[in-house]
Amino acid sequence: MKKYILSLLVIAIVCVAGCGLKAHNNDSHYINAEQEGNDSEKMLYEILQCFNNKDADRLKGMFAPDIKDKYDIDGQINYAFKMYNGESVYDGEVRNGGIASSTIKDGIYIEKTVDAVLNGIKTDQEETFRITIIRRVVDDAVPQAVGLEKIYLQDGDYKAKAVIGKTYRGEETDIRQQNQTFSDDVDETALSFAEIKALCAGDPRIKERMDLDVEVSRLKLMKADHQSKQYCLEDQLLKYFPEEIEKHKGFIKGFESDLEVLAAHPHPEDGFAGMEIRGDLLTDKENAGAALLDACKEVKTSDPVQIGSYRGYAMSVEFSAWKQEYTLLLKGQMTHRATLGADPRGNLTRIDNALAQMPQRLEAAKAQLDNLCQQQAAAKEEVGKPFLYEEELRSKNARLVELDTLLNIDGKGQGQAHTESAVAKSTRPSVLDHLKRPVPPRSTDKKPKQHEEVR
Repeated sequence: MKKYILSLLVIAIVCVAGCGLKAHNNDSHYINAEQEGNDSEKMLYEILQCFNNKDADRLKGMFAPDIKDKYDIDGQINYAFKMYNGESVYDGEVRNGGIASSTIKDGIYIEKTVDAVLNGIKTDQEETFRITIIRRVVDDAVPQAVGLEKIYLQDGDYKAKAVIGKTYRGEETDIRQQNQTFSDDVDETALSFAEIKALCAGDPRIKERMDLDVEVSRLKLMKADHQSKQYCLEDQLLKYFPEEIEKHKGFIKGFESDLEVLAAHPHPEDGFAGMEIRGDLLTDKENAGAALLDACKEVKTSDPVQIGSYRGYAMSVEFSAWKQEYTLLLKGQMTHRATLGADPRGNLTRIDNALAQMPQRLEAAKAQLDNLCQQQAAAKEEVGKPFLYEEELRSKNARLVELDTLLNIDGKGQGQAHTESAVAKSTRPSVLDHLKRPVPPRSTDKKPKQHEEVR
């Protein structure tokens, strides 16, 4: 019976340790690019299926609660569905952009937003689209903001078609007006007097002009996108990459220093290194685990409260009212977190697992540093590159201006009509001159009244 109980206890400890380790591996408070990339890819293809099936409820459900409360998601989704024509016959390819914005405190992310793009979507209506997502993976200050934050829908020429989710002032209106203006421009072109006359005369220049107008608009949008990317690269080279590289170099030094501290405070063989709580050094696991839970009960806020030390690290606890859970923080050069449960011995196992993850976190920081250096080198190669279709845009725009001049000036009909109108106007009697003439004197002779004969 004792052996049976002991076996169950061992299994329980292993399960608790495994759960703690799994949660830590998937914790986006740390560097977790692979998992975040996989999640973004899965979400992009799910969003694409929502567009194909016009599944508004499913798409809305992906957004963070905070976003659904603040924005008209239903209206935005309905408009986006109208802009997306057909169903995909080619689902495109995913490109993970990585971290779009972040805030780091004590070596961990307390706010992190990532982005990703699904490029080259082909529909059965022979149209091309791309979908960009921005999602919040960590926000300790506003947990309700965690989730999908924004969806951009663009056509194959990078022209914005719709936006769903978080928008800045006027963004949604600008996109809709831009879509409407494109249609209005075609209508105004068709109603031009010179072009109507050219169409009636079978002038091929009108079709050439309309085709050029579409091409020039497309090239201008591509150039604007190219310039925007160039400005973004310049900003990244000036600020983002230097800051992130120095930050990750600091992470590496911090992890290396903390690993030295951990090696200097090992557990004795088949023993327990001891834990100091509220000034008392506890060398028994049961007592240490129980004292840790008692200390946690006194913490009521999200601000960390120092309660002691363990294996060379200062130990503090914070409480999340939203999640209703305690988190233990081990502070060295870096901060190491472990979510606490109700089992005293299980909590000690979780804490040791958190410390045991330092080598993996160190390797992840080194890999991220290498990735940042590669991105920086690639950005240096791309920055300053001219717009690839600049010459094509210049020549087509010049031809468009030439056609506009010919269609607006080269018609004799309009000039002739204007001349005839001017001549006709000059031959008309002037009403103003007539009013200026002197009024002839009224005659005083009374005329006999004439009566109509009644028969």
